[in-house]
Amino acid sequence: PRKVGQLIADVKRAGMVLLPERGTGSHRIFKHLESEQIPGNGDDADRYQEGDVREALEKIRRWQQEREA
Repeated sequence: PRKVGQLIADVKRAGMVLLPERGTGSHRIFKHLESEQIPGNGDDADRYQEGDVREALEKIRRWQQEREA
């Protein structure tokens, strides 16, 4: 599995912004078109986390393509 830090780097590259003091504990909430919560620190990401991030990144890509069309 990928590391949580890798998922965070992916969402930042896609333009998602960390919402300050919105997550609880080690959870972070990023925002672009919709919120995406990413728990954990440097631990291995769970499969569902990878899938959630992949879905969010795909929505951003589609949105950007629509804006360019």
